[in-house]
Amino acid sequence: MHIVVFPGWYPSKIDKLSGDFIQRHMHAIAQNCRVSVVFPVKDHSIIKRDVVTIKNGNLTELYYYYPSLSSIKWLDNLLSFLCYNYYCLQTARSLHRDEKISIAQLYVLQKNHLIGFLLKMLYKVPYVVSEQSTLYVDGRFEKMSAVKKKIFKWVFRKSDSFHAVSNYLSNSLKSKLAIDKEGVVIPNIVDSDLFYYNHELTNETVTFVHVSNMTHQKNVEGMLQAFADVKKVTTNFILNLVGPLPSSIGSLVNQLDLSRNTVIWNERNYKEVAAIMQQSDVFVFFTRHETFGCVIIEANACGLPVIVTDLEVTRELIEDNFNGVFVESENVKDLSDKILLMIGNHQTFDPIAVSIQTRNKFNYQRIGREFLNWFNLVKEKSL
Repeated sequence: MHIVVFPGWYPSKIDKLSGDFIQRHMHAIAQNCRVSVVFPVKDHSIIKRDVVTIKNGNLTELYYYYPSLSSIKWLDNLLSFLCYNYYCLQTARSLHRDEKISIAQLYVLQKNHLIGFLLKMLYKVPYVVSEQSTLYVDGRFEKMSAVKKKIFKWVFRKSDSFHAVSNYLSNSLKSKLAIDKEGVVIPNIVDSDLFYYNHELTNETVTFVHVSNMTHQKNVEGMLQAFADVKKVTTNFILNLVGPLPSSIGSLVNQLDLSRNTVIWNERNYKEVAAIMQQSDVFVFFTRHETFGCVIIEANACGLPVIVTDLEVTRELIEDNFNGVFVESENVKDLSDKILLMIGNHQTFDPIAVSIQTRNKFNYQRIGREFLNWFNLVKEKSL
């Protein structure tokens, strides 16, 4: 089976972390299928096209870096859209000649609205849509123009099936896009070669960790306020902050007198993130909204219980008092109470049981099989 994927996000030299969870899905799929990822992306630093091909077993990643073509923004956007679809279509034709494409996968809708329909029309190739974007759960979809909403609905309606990473996102897609077909829910992956239980701390200070991009969505400000309230009761804690730290967050750490209790790691690679988690006791995630929450399962894979916002989507990942506890969204007092609870009781969680369950549920092999089952079902229905 040959799957050709057109992702809206994907790691590249422009942004090495963008869509990294999509890339992990590609590696899982490539265990059972030939996978070709086609990713044209604008690069403002170049003046002519640069084509990069990376092969790794059954996975081939084809990058087309193309320059900005106009100083006029609207014209540059139009030309970029045309370039994107031209490279996608030409590459798909070449790939189809080499080995017939079984399924085209559009992963996160961006500039890739047309390519699935074109391949379906030209080569009778079924196409599917995969989504992980918070666009559908954070209010942005409602603010989109009527035309853009219709385009999104059209893409899903013409697709042969769709995939979401959580039941919560799947239900949101069906509701907001008026989808009348059933999709599949296949979760994200935790790299069990990196994220596993390996806790070596022996001191009495309880170490908390937070990993995110530190945006408004993650509510780091509210989390820090909760730790400031905790400090009025006890100073027996350390907070590891991992991610690209805005100056406003650094200033808030100082304003709240948390600098002695906070270790700022800034942005780290996955191996470093795993090592920091393994040397921590509790993960804190006061997020406002998510479509899944990769960092939750990564923390659990390291054996850490999590303090997480009580959301419909986090209820799919966390069993209360087994691998974490819930806090009310935006409720700083509730979060500070749960932090204090964990300072006294985090040892009551079974880290090995949490790690084993998570690694068994979200590993490459299992997720790869789920994708294969989905693709086989799509193929059967398209015959």
